[in-house]
Amino acid sequence: MDLVLNPEDSFGSGFWYLVEKALSFHGDENKLRDGNLDDFKDYVQNGINELAALRAIFMEDFKDIETRTAWNVKPDMPEFIITVRPTEDEIKDSVSVGLRVRLPKTYPRTAPQIQLVDSLGLSDSQVESAQKMIKDQVASLVGGEMIYELAV
Repeated sequence: MDLVLNPEDSFGSGFWYLVEKALSFHGDENKLRDGNLDDFKDYVQNGINELAALRAIFMEDFKDIETRTAWNVKPDMPEFIITVRPTEDEIKDSVSVGLRVRLPKTYPRTAPQIQLVDSLGLSDSQVESAQKMIKDQVASLVGGEMIYELAV
């Protein structure tokens, strides 16, 4: 499988994290703990595709988060916020919530860290209820790409 990158492509930190991870494993199957290099390339390609699809679908509602540790080191896990809005025109400007997602290195085999942030027009109890529903849904979707399904 060949991964082709064009200079005009605009991707956030999550994409480049996946590219760096793929390149760091290129040609060295001993670095893989479970699976072979082709499986890992497929795994990385799926992650790249998922992030690209999320950016295309949510456009201005998709924001990469650039964080740094106490030592000013950039974490190696993609992190972003998708602002989720209702589809009804009457309320979509007055109700929303941010789905803050942090993908672990082993996503989708491991659940992402998801937190609801920046709610607008929702009570605390509604946000708590939604957070619980997301937690339950994440548990049932581990092993497959899930971010789009959680956001809609």
